[in-house]
Amino acid sequence: AAQSITNNGLSSTTSTSKFYGRSVTCTNGQDMRVSYDSSMALGSTFTVEAWVNPAGPGNQKTFLTYGINATNGYVIMIGTGGATFRSNGTSDLGFAASITGWNHLAFVANSAGTKRAIYLNGILVASDSTTPAATGSYTTYIGSSSVNNSSFRFTGQFQDVRIYKGLAKYTSNFTPPSATQDVTIAAGNDSLVDVPTNGTETDT
Repeated sequence: AAQSITNNGLSSTTSTSKFYGRSVTCTNGQDMRVSYDSSMALGSTFTVEAWVNPAGPGNQKTFLTYGINATNGYVIMIGTGGATFRSNGTSDLGFAASITGWNHLAFVANSAGTKRAIYLNGILVASDSTTPAATGSYTTYIGSSSVNNSSFRFTGQFQDVRIYKGLAKYTSNFTPPSATQDVTIAAGNDSLVDVPTNGTETDT
């Protein structure tokens, strides 16, 4: 089913982007809100990936929330100092590294293998054996999440946010999407959530 998406103050900019000549920018408290339906309850196997250009310091600037600090939700945090994958309440998997300019980040939950993993520009930088359980009924907030304290909100630009339910898209190092990808498909036909069917990604 199609998701109901509300823009809460996010704007586009042509001053910086990885692809397509524009990106989404946020300063403090602007976000995209995806109302709950069953497709957004990702379970214990899923992938969240995006190109980001963070401006805020540290590695705990909230970029995506699904039930903030809930035992059956998850939180993605990104800053210029690294990133954090939070689930199962306040169980954190994170790494500290300089993230300046445009970088690709992927957060993978895999109930059948390494339970949580973070990839920076296609390289595994953190993993552990905690199994997320994103089974609650929550609104998804993407951007400078207004549900969090203002000092912990993502600032900067982002684009190509993709969420895959039921798929650990990356299980080893990989090459992130390049500038040669099909601009028409990526800009016009990509869905927010892909639900794989029999191993094939199917837009919903």
